Amino acid sequence: MLLMLAAHAAVPVEQIEIRPGRTVALHRRESRQRSNKTIIFVHGSAASVLQWREQIELFASAGYHVVAYDAVGCGRSPAPVGWEVYSTEALYDDLKAVVARYGSSGSIVLAGHSAGCSHVCRFAAEAAGTPDPNCVSTLPKPATAPAAVVLLAPISSLPGALGIFKLPVFVLELIRPMLSSGFAERAFHARTREASTDAHRDLVQLSVETSGRNAMHMCKAYYRQLQVPSIEVFAACATPTLLVNGEADGITPADMHARPLQQLITGAAREVVLVPSTSHQVMQEQPEQVHSAILAFLADLQKEALW
Repeated sequence: MLLMLAAHAAVPVEQIEIRPGRTVALHRRESRQRSNKTIIFVHGSAASVLQWREQIELFASAGYHVVAYDAVGCGRSPAPVGWEVYSTEALYDDLKAVVARYGSSGSIVLAGHSAGCSHVCRFAAEAAGTPDPNCVSTLPKPATAPAAVVLLAPISSLPGALGIFKLPVFVLELIRPMLSSGFAERAFHARTREASTDAHRDLVQLSVETSGRNAMHMCKAYYRQLQVPSIEVFAACATPTLLVNGEADGITPADMHARPLQQLITGAAREVVLVPSTSHQVMQEQPEQVHSAILAFLADLQKEALW
């Protein structure tokens, strides 16, 4: 509990109605420098803005305005009961609303993690004129295309394990500890799970506490409706793209997800970076390395006049 309270204090949020009937817990951090650059972080399935804690601080220090939010039903956002509330289409439109409000001027970078990468790729493709026919958006086409896209532990196809969410909500509640521990087993590197440092111990504990707070009616509705973009959408993502994976990712291994996506995405710059001693939660396990890789990629884009 104390760990969660400290994390919440480090990443305070406001409850913002980003579009009619859709309220999210949103964190904004202004750059410490005069800047027209904004980076917007999009977390993965049933996750939280807390996973971006280190990146928020690092990018604000590097001259970026930072925006991160808890998706509806996750973290500190409201979790209303309802099926369509958690559809892929509704959550994608929430990202569009956030970008329209906080990324309408200057250059924006969209950074997604895991399933959040699907929303980021959809946004880049739609901005380039190719909306996903399987994910019908109710909002206008994005007015501004992102200058760059960062995909952390991206997912290109749905895992078969999602069938467990066909179980009734009360059963999912009963097996919640098993689900949380199973996620941690695959999402964190063995070195992290061994709690070889205090930071590693805290990471795993915070992950378990965060997932333990998610409403199971949300998880069931979300995972039963989850979609990933079609091949055509990935191919239409012409935005310069950096793909970052943990070398030991137990959920979205690079050879099954990031590397095939690298071949599909048509951006002039697309690069895969494997980070040692990390798994699925790569940006939490090695935040400095991930931060350096992203900054280096963006610096190269500027040198090559691609941004």
